[in-house]
Amino acid sequence: MQLPTSVSLSISTYRYSSIVYLRNDRPVLWHVEVKAAEALQGARLRVRHEPAHFARAQEWELPPLAAGQLYTRHGECPEFDDAALLALKDDVPGRIIVELLDKSGELLAQQADDFKWLAFNTWAGGNEYPELLAALTLPHDPAVDAIVNSIGAGNGYADAPEESQARLRRLWEHVAGLGIEYALPPESWIDDGLGQRVRTPSCIVAEKCSTCLDSTLLLAACVARLGLNPFVILTDGHAFLGVQKENRYLPSPQLTPASTIRNQLKRDQLQVLETTMLNTHGSRTPVDFDTAAATGTAQLEKVEDDDYFQALDIKSLWYQVGIHPILGKLPENTNPVPAAEEADNLVSSMPRNRMDVWQLKL
Repeated sequence: MQLPTSVSLSISTYRYSSIVYLRNDRPVLWHVEVKAAEALQGARLRVRHEPAHFARAQEWELPPLAAGQLYTRHGECPEFDDAALLALKDDVPGRIIVELLDKSGELLAQQADDFKWLAFNTWAGGNEYPELLAALTLPHDPAVDAIVNSIGAGNGYADAPEESQARLRRLWEHVAGLGIEYALPPESWIDDGLGQRVRTPSCIVAEKCSTCLDSTLLLAACVARLGLNPFVILTDGHAFLGVQKENRYLPSPQLTPASTIRNQLKRDQLQVLETTMLNTHGSRTPVDFDTAAATGTAQLEKVEDDDYFQALDIKSLWYQVGIHPILGKLPENTNPVPAAEEADNLVSSMPRNRMDVWQLKL
């Protein structure tokens, strides 16, 4: 079909979508621009996702545009089939099509991009929305319920510090005693190889295997249920766990630099744990809590200023940014909830991709 050359349409999109993305207001269509050489009235944009049964088409009316005027807008999440996306077991190809229509419905311009629909437990890695790991931290998974019930939930930071620390040690010893073997990440079709399919806590306990990221999210979920504040540390190809010793969040939900965490570690305000030491591996058996803490500290010390580093404050992402676990409910929030304008500032300052992270560090 020959389309008019007097109208230009351009779009910016992301490479992935899933029920985790859409429930947390991360649309595939990030930005759209329309420019017409002549005045344009009564036009509208139509956005379609394929396969079509995952999400409904969207239409937006454009305001009247003068000749040469530029119209821009950000995308919005479509209405989606919650059950179909939650049941998705494999990543499947997707396509987004954006059409500019005149007032009679004739097509003026069209742009399309390919992306992938991800299974609910596929994490796309550090390049795109790394904070969505908070949605894959599942504090009310049945396996987490069983672990917490076995060691006793306690009262979080209301307990004496030595009691909270003893409970954290019991958590480590309990999970280490489950006989979980170290495993390579489950197969996933993320193009750049930076993401992985994440095992749920129930899957870890049933299959008796986990990656570093699986173990870290399992422990983070348990720590949150104990009323303590966990954070997930991501370095190049590795993940391990941090826990606040005081009832506080990190300075940023996901942009706290390694140097700040090292300083808080030296002041004994938090601790870090190398979670792969929970695993058996061949003849190797799990190590004790103190060795895991010492190894986590050593891992943190190795991080250079230019290295890839993310510290995801799970409860801050839950309660302040509004990212919710994809399965089950949130535990009770034992931290002060910020004022509405403060929460809005947190959300608006969240980076949307790795380029945003890089720019915010300048």
